Amino acid sequence: ISGLFTDKMPLNFFFAPLILATFPSARVICLQRHPADTVLSNFKQLFSTRYLYYQYNYDIEWAANYTVEFFSYVDFCTGLLPPSRFKCVKYETVVSDFENEVASLLDFCGLPFEHDCLAFDRNTSPVATASSLQVRQPLYRSALARWRKYKDDLMPALDILTEHGLMDR
Repeated sequence: ISGLFTDKMPLNFFFAPLILATFPSARVICLQRHPADTVLSNFKQLFSTRYLYYQYNYDIEWAANYTVEFFSYVDFCTGLLPPSRFKCVKYETVVSDFENEVASLLDFCGLPFEHDCLAFDRNTSPVATASSLQVRQPLYRSALARWRKYKDDLMPALDILTEHGLMDR
């Protein structure tokens, strides 16, 4: 299938309305993860230091506030954008029901289901993102609720997430 591309740059979610307005056949899929796992994942990832827009990752409280804004903006987009073109997917659901979620996402994109999609780790295409090593591994569950292992260190972030109603403790 030609004319298709994906771009998973973390800041793309800001541009979802613009992307959909600019490209009439575009689909935007927003992957949401548990807020505390989102903060931990971002905080431990060394994004490029050349770009100022990743600075939120270098302070745990800033990362938590950024996550609050992300969830708020996604809620806004969900109410604004047509569900036929903007879809939120829960990371935890993808991991727990992978085959059905893949089929649902392909259907959302107007693409046929192919079993090779379930074996993404065998794809040999080049990858130039922060997750380049992860995409070569089979699906794993060890990242679910990973934040609990670091609960004490994450307390300032957990306080912010709890204060904004994104999680209970």
